[in-house]
Amino acid sequence: MAFLQLKKASLAFGDRDILVDADLTLSAERRVALAGTNGSGKTTLLRLLAGVVPPDSGQLLRSPSLRVAYLPQSGIVAGQGSVYEDAERAFDRQRVLELEAQLLTEQAAEAPPEQALLLLTKSHELQELLEADGWYRKRELVEQTLRGLGFSSEELERPVATLSGGWQMRVALARCL
Repeated sequence: MAFLQLKKASLAFGDRDILVDADLTLSAERRVALAGTNGSGKTTLLRLLAGVVPPDSGQLLRSPSLRVAYLPQSGIVAGQGSVYEDAERAFDRQRVLELEAQLLTEQAAEAPPEQALLLLTKSHELQELLEADGWYRKRELVEQTLRGLGFSSEELERPVATLSGGWQMRVALARCL
């Protein structure tokens, strides 16, 4: 089953064509590699596949369950908080889902029985998504990821802005992972 498809996609970078009517299908059963010379458009293609830039024409189709993270090669901006707080931003989408689930539950308390059941069902579905995404274990997951990237427990509270560019890149990578 395809999780990402390009259909008749074209993309230019300045006056240079990167893709012309390109078709691509990526599926879980296949492994692919992207290789090319410097300046041949590999990064631009990855930015397209990640949804950072749209195709000039054609379609980019992605499975609704597909989550893509893009870590630029340079230009990482240091966060304002600690290493842990910055890495935890990976869960911003789940934070919004939790608030939505809470709101649905509150609305159900005031709603007629039939509508309350629908609201509670939707709230429960959101909570299941949160569970699957690791929301209820986020502290453990973030700390484990940061330790795997070389951060000690003491460094988790260190301000990101005090880190070197390479260590800031590791925090950004932790958000992607």
